[in-house]
Amino acid sequence: MAQGGGRGSEAQSGRWPPDAKAARSDRAVRRYDVGVAAGGPRTGAGTHYRIGALSPVPRAAVHFYDELSRLGFVEGQNLQTDRQGYGLRPEQFRQQAAELAKAKVDVLVCVGAAAIRAAQQATATIPILGITDDMVGEGFVRSMAHPGGNTTGSASSPPNSTVSGRNS
Repeated sequence: MAQGGGRGSEAQSGRWPPDAKAARSDRAVRRYDVGVAAGGPRTGAGTHYRIGALSPVPRAAVHFYDELSRLGFVEGQNLQTDRQGYGLRPEQFRQQAAELAKAKVDVLVCVGAAAIRAAQQATATIPILGITDDMVGEGFVRSMAHPGGNTTGSASSPPNSTVSGRNS
């Protein structure tokens, strides 16, 4: 499994999000802040966030990007999305995920089980926001309340409290 470089405490502790003390000194929290946990952008002058996408559809997660915009993350100003990952066939996800991990994007937005699986195989440190039918049942997270690892997301079916399954 590929590892992102210099990621800090979340990789060491296995907890996500990292605790508040680690948050202050760790770039991972800035990644996590990209609309997922922040009440608004915590950006300094020139701070720019990069989102990598893996999706079988041309422009996925529209509501996610709407929320980012509402929070002050503006495409072309303080936010950049790598659009090469949109409209891919499932067999292309693995290579694109590896390229995005190597580029050290700040977060991976993945639509569908195959995309999430490819992202989890590519990195254990870059946060993964997955969108699929059943995050728990498919083994991507332990529970929706406490996903564990570097993967969280949204599921369209009711979550189970726990599952024994894969969790990177």
